[in-house]
Amino acid sequence: MLRRHFLACCSVAALNAVAPVSAAPATPTAGTGLVADGVTDNNNVLEAWAAANPGADLVLEPGGTYYFSDRDSISRGISIDLNGSTILAPKGWILNQNRLTKTHSFSLADGATSYTTVPGSDISVGDVLKFVGTTAKPGSGSYKWGWWAQVTNVAGTAITFSPAVIAPAGSMGVSDVTRYKPLVSTFHSSRLGATIDTSGGGSPTGSDRNGIEASGQSMTIRGIAFVDDGDSACGTLMEGLNNLVETCSATGYTNNSGLSGGGRKGYGFCMGGYNAIVRQSAAINCKHGVEVGTDRAVDTIHALVEDCTFSNPPGAADELVSPSGATQPKYQQQIDCHGNSRFNTFRRNTVSGCNAAIASRGGATVIEDNTINVSDVNTLSGGVDYAQKLIILAYELRADVSGSGNVITGPADAFAFGIQNFTGVCALEDNVGFTFDRTEINGCSLYTVLGTPTGGGYDLGDVIFTNTSGSGVKGIYVPGSSSVPYPGIGTVSLTGSVTFSDARIDIRNVTGYSGASEPGAPADGDEVLVNADFSAPTDWTLGNTGGSAAAGISGGALRLTGDGAQTAYAQEVVTLVAGTTYRLAWTSASAAMTFRVGTSNLGQQMVAANDRSGSGYVDFTATGTTAHVSIRRKTAGLATLEAVSLKALA
Repeated sequence: MLRRHFLACCSVAALNAVAPVSAAPATPTAGTGLVADGVTDNNNVLEAWAAANPGADLVLEPGGTYYFSDRDSISRGISIDLNGSTILAPKGWILNQNRLTKTHSFSLADGATSYTTVPGSDISVGDVLKFVGTTAKPGSGSYKWGWWAQVTNVAGTAITFSPAVIAPAGSMGVSDVTRYKPLVSTFHSSRLGATIDTSGGGSPTGSDRNGIEASGQSMTIRGIAFVDDGDSACGTLMEGLNNLVETCSATGYTNNSGLSGGGRKGYGFCMGGYNAIVRQSAAINCKHGVEVGTDRAVDTIHALVEDCTFSNPPGAADELVSPSGATQPKYQQQIDCHGNSRFNTFRRNTVSGCNAAIASRGGATVIEDNTINVSDVNTLSGGVDYAQKLIILAYELRADVSGSGNVITGPADAFAFGIQNFTGVCALEDNVGFTFDRTEINGCSLYTVLGTPTGGGYDLGDVIFTNTSGSGVKGIYVPGSSSVPYPGIGTVSLTGSVTFSDARIDIRNVTGYSGASEPGAPADGDEVLVNADFSAPTDWTLGNTGGSAAAGISGGALRLTGDGAQTAYAQEVVTLVAGTTYRLAWTSASAAMTFRVGTSNLGQQMVAANDRSGSGYVDFTATGTTAHVSIRRKTAGLATLEAVSLKALA
């Protein structure tokens, strides 16, 4: 059964609430020099007050209106309680958190926790560092490996930092280091109705005109509504370490000027750095609800977007024209991770009214328990179809992307993996390690293959298609293959008897499909294998084909270590009934393992399930009475398996 977590629909006002909300307005700070008449220009007053009152909290007038004619630059930590007031900031606010950039070329190896800086860098324990990368990521030369960290020790020019660098290429080049002093800032409101309005500033230049732009550590924006007339860049633009946007809303960031490239424009919330969080917030009528990734040369690491609502008005104008005359949809991917990022999680979000729900460029992305409902199909002028892609794994580095518990509803051909373009075609690239299971797709089809994947197919499991079109349920390849489809998938029409045992896909009420509606009955026969739970180091023959590959059973698990060239394996010989259908199932494989059933030693005449991780199963019909059941790993590194099972189907 699917895991379902639905975010209750909340009004923007409700999302602005901050608990606890005072029964009476908070007492405003006296002697600030700020004027709350909505006309007097308060530019530069905040900086002067913060300088004169270091560490103090600023409370604004309840229900007041404050006007700032230009971008107010605050170079120190500050805590502001908007107290239900309105900020009119047509050029936005900016916090330049005591930033210093030094040109410094060197290399950081994978796992590095230190480097030697240049004299005069003014780096202290606690500072936040941004290592700007020069080593290109595969598939896109404009995106580089980069890293965020915090200084833990300084000894002369020797700098120690945490967390340790993760560089899949083995090392990454660095061109310069940006240092941020760890100045903490908080924007919140003890009363409902707090608003930062960036309307009226004209078209942005570069990436300017953000409601709040801030760089630093442990900054919080809570309980504030960001409002725009369609020409500003972002509601919030934050980067650094451990920054949080919570119970906020952003409305009207649609990028009406049609600008593309050269900066971040049309985002409700834009987050970069390490451990950036957007939680319990809403983006309404925005080109992009949230962007994860702010720098092409520095990764955004471990971002979390959860319990948020992203929606756009149905039937609204869906086309923008760029200065060059090119057209693009007005509402694009709402959870937008096509920037430079890795290890991010999108969880329990509700998305509707957009061209694409989720786009993920980076690897190790988790997409789980989201509710996605898109009913409008965007067609640009001239009849160009920008078919909706509800989840897009765009560009490079999609390894180890996983998803579960998502409920997806939309028009035909709306659910796709691959590179997005203006014709709705998805050309697939390397998807090694990709898994997507416990997902319901209602009214739209899994439409993935108008192009040939280079890295093999997807590991899909327990996917339910309901009330959809069979013509689009195609392009799902056997993992490890770029051309062999799962049984019955890959054809234009799913007519006749089709077996979905390997894909574990449940087809219900599908037009053009007349086969069995279930992927297979449960396996409830007697267990054929001995010591199937690896509770003892017995019954299995353990071995390797050479090198440093090794196999063992300990701690209630099978442990296989490949070395990239040689294979570790475990094998058990059993007796089957020829002509009987069996189910080979595995539980909690920590990394890729290959499961085989053959008529000869280490053979695969009956089952060849390559490079599977997690839990899954394969149904097959026995072609002989003696079967060799083997579990193998060639990929370098350790993989563990909790249990395996072989039973006849009822």
